[in-house]
Amino acid sequence: MHLLEENRVTRCRDSRRRMLEEWDEEQEDLKFGRKGKDQKIQHLKEQLTGLSKVVKDVNKNRLLSAKIPIIKEFKSLSESTQCDKAQERSMLDSWDIASCLTKESIGNTFLVTDPVKRNIELIKSSKTWLENMFMTYVNDTLHKHAVEAKVGGVPSLKHRMQVFMKTVFFKQSVWIDDRFEIQTGIPIWLYLYLLIRTGNHKLALEFVQENPIAFSESPSFAIYLNEYFSSPENLVSEDHRKEILAEYQKMFYGNIVVDPYKVLLYKIIGRCELENKTIPEVIRTMEDFMWFELCLVRERRHRERYQFEHYRLSHFQKKIYEAGPTHFDPHGTNPWYYFKILLLSLQFEKAIDHLYKSENFGVEAVHFGIALAYHQLLSNSKNPRSTSELLVTEVNGDISLNFAHLISRFVRSFLSTTHDDALHYLLLITLYPTEDMTFLCRDQVLNYIVGCKEYKDIIGCIDENQGRVQSGSIEAYKPLIGIDRYDIETYRNIVLYPIAQRFDDAGNYKDAVSVYEFAGKYTDALEVLNRQLDYALDRPINVDERQHARDQNLIEFSYSVLTRYKNNTYIECDDNVLNTHKTLRKLLEAALQFEQEQYEKTVQLIKSTHIFPESNEFESIYLSAIRFDKEIDYMICKHISEVLMMIMQSYHQLSKSYSTYNPNLHDVYQANIESIKNDAMTLLSFVGLIDFKLPSNVIRKLNEIRF
Repeated sequence: MHLLEENRVTRCRDSRRRMLEEWDEEQEDLKFGRKGKDQKIQHLKEQLTGLSKVVKDVNKNRLLSAKIPIIKEFKSLSESTQCDKAQERSMLDSWDIASCLTKESIGNTFLVTDPVKRNIELIKSSKTWLENMFMTYVNDTLHKHAVEAKVGGVPSLKHRMQVFMKTVFFKQSVWIDDRFEIQTGIPIWLYLYLLIRTGNHKLALEFVQENPIAFSESPSFAIYLNEYFSSPENLVSEDHRKEILAEYQKMFYGNIVVDPYKVLLYKIIGRCELENKTIPEVIRTMEDFMWFELCLVRERRHRERYQFEHYRLSHFQKKIYEAGPTHFDPHGTNPWYYFKILLLSLQFEKAIDHLYKSENFGVEAVHFGIALAYHQLLSNSKNPRSTSELLVTEVNGDISLNFAHLISRFVRSFLSTTHDDALHYLLLITLYPTEDMTFLCRDQVLNYIVGCKEYKDIIGCIDENQGRVQSGSIEAYKPLIGIDRYDIETYRNIVLYPIAQRFDDAGNYKDAVSVYEFAGKYTDALEVLNRQLDYALDRPINVDERQHARDQNLIEFSYSVLTRYKNNTYIECDDNVLNTHKTLRKLLEAALQFEQEQYEKTVQLIKSTHIFPESNEFESIYLSAIRFDKEIDYMICKHISEVLMMIMQSYHQLSKSYSTYNPNLHDVYQANIESIKNDAMTLLSFVGLIDFKLPSNVIRKLNEIRF
């Protein structure tokens, strides 16, 4: 392939670096976040704004089962990408290639699913683009040399090709290669090659058939060419292939000087010596090489009779991939060029992976991936939930791309603060509507929502002032995550409940309560608060002031929730959960009062829970013990040791305060002390009757407390 490097131009200016420093969140994505000038950051933001609009349009049309020209839209936005001229040319070519491969450029959609037929169609499209580009080169050359070429008027294609041929291959009154076979004043094999190279097969065949004398030394060639063009697979019969091979070998290995374009055309038509890796000398550009190789490739369901006839697309792809980017871009200045080569060789997944790894074009790689996925050209990982790798080698050796990972990385790196845009990108994961991808899409959407401050704008909420339900931005797009737009229950089960649970698991109890309330699950909302109260009671007494403030905030929030429930008669919740909640809240309030040495208030709050006996009569104690064992929620029972220690120590402190001699209040103090002793004895009796096992050290401490 080193022969193809003659026409390569690789110049690089200073590229954009260190963009979006403040947007970086993950070490693996630092390549996207380079320090840069304000205008560069602003440019990227504007670019992302435009790209996001296209993505939203994609999702809106997906709801209608309609298509949009996504490649055209992305290409128009990519024209503002900051890159040098060589990069820009390769980038714009790549978008055109994608348009040609997907048939978007002609208003069609690529829908072939059979692997063999799919490859055949894509090879044709890749060749078509290369042929069209060569025709563009012909026209540009004629325009550039308009004065000397003197094409004039509206000339026929034949005439234009002849003028081009003379402009490029005829210098100083002689043809540049003395091996050209000249007939009727023109090199017939070169002219024929140019017609075929530009995709003008009909004109090429007419030229051969209308000039039998010019091709008298190859009388059978017209038959070969007609058969080649007439065959759906561009194949000649076995007998003709043998004849072509014999003539090819005679020309290639013989001592007679032969027109190199004649040798080339025989090799293409007869697919001669495919095992010979030598590139014909007249193939001078990479585009010529790609076209030449694609002409030799054949995709078939069955193997050829002979191994030397076997040359599949996979063989060509391996050749390109093994050469690597340094072969095509030796200075590493234009990642778009190798990307373009990978597209033309139909290695879409490797192309996206290559561009994504480049330092400056991660955003473009993602949107190319989106466009190819949209047109079903990107092979998605068969087990997207089992790997975090972007490029995946499947068990059978096939290459696929983890599309969900590509999208989630992009959202995390670039769209962490723009919730509506992020949502629409994540919804693209279901461009592959499989069970795994739907699961991943939902999971990514839920994770994003939980981490988003404006999550209510996405899922909706209840307006606290008006009491009305406000729909979120995800409402209209539920079908894209596998939920019918009017299926409220499924939406609650798949979206709202998991979000609330994740908030709860993360300790964001206020958000969890809000989501459960929006879903109409008021009992679940209270259970969230119960767990928070439970966690608060698990913490040791006399913690720092910040924790005290958090506990106080939890209590105040609890009161506001219950007040709202009480004032709205339509709200219903489980009585047991509600009673448990009230009890846990009072116990936490008691703990806070105990920390502040407010012992009387501590006792009052604990007594108000009605956990313990309200009199010292045995029947009352016995019934309280039974109720404790059978009716009190375990979430309350588990804190009984701490509660007992709090109230008994409070009794002890109160008893001490009443022990101070005061002649005016002596009788009152003595009565209070006696009452405290009775209450303490009642508690100890209660402890002896309950089945709930208290730690032995707690029982010992309780018995050691004196009044």
